[in-house]
Amino acid sequence: MANIEDYLTWRGDVPFDIDPFNEIDNLVLCELVYSAFDGIVPGPSVKDKISIEEVCSLFFAKYTEEELMARTALTKLAPFLMRKMIHSKRFGGIKLSGFVNEVDAKEIEAEDGNVSIYEHSINVANTCLAVANKLNINVEKESLVKGALLHDYFLYDWHEKEAYHRFHGIVHPKIARDNAIRDFGLNKKEENMILSHMFPLGYIVPKYKESIILCTVDKYCALTEVVTSNKIIKKVMAWV
Repeated sequence: MANIEDYLTWRGDVPFDIDPFNEIDNLVLCELVYSAFDGIVPGPSVKDKISIEEVCSLFFAKYTEEELMARTALTKLAPFLMRKMIHSKRFGGIKLSGFVNEVDAKEIEAEDGNVSIYEHSINVANTCLAVANKLNINVEKESLVKGALLHDYFLYDWHEKEAYHRFHGIVHPKIARDNAIRDFGLNKKEENMILSHMFPLGYIVPKYKESIILCTVDKYCALTEVVTSNKIIKKVMAWV
């Protein structure tokens, strides 16, 4: 089955003045923008532009192939398109600008009733901190809060009908971890917190006190959010 790379091989030597921009060219650029161009491609407030050749050079100087391939995101191969694009007559020499790496977490619905992922994450972070304080558990509070806030930082709507969404419960901790490392940086404790928060679903075991608190609190918050947002359950509880 042909893919975007096959298209670049097949059509890359044909410039736009001969064959105009089409839907597949649009798809190539849509895939490309999933690359982490932060600090490389100028933002929308900057008038400067940068060639794709220069972007490619700077990007692969910043990230190794091993780092990119270790990511679990489905778009992890997007940056590798540049290597074909820069050697093509079709995309070689194009200028990039106006890059923004921003996702509004409030726009992504959570799996827990009508509670957004943003609201769920805030709830989990606050509850983790409350539990640690109430039980007088000696924890690294900064890591506890950071790991709790980012534990569901997977940045997609799992309700959409995509094949890998069927395994959301298993795959999303790794995706959240990778996104969090990319955007905020994590220490080993915070990584384990995010990777193990679905335990026993998945094979990553909570190794730290902070991880155990998050793993427990996340389930508690998810359950309470479903109960308090579900009208049928509310009626049953009121009747009982």
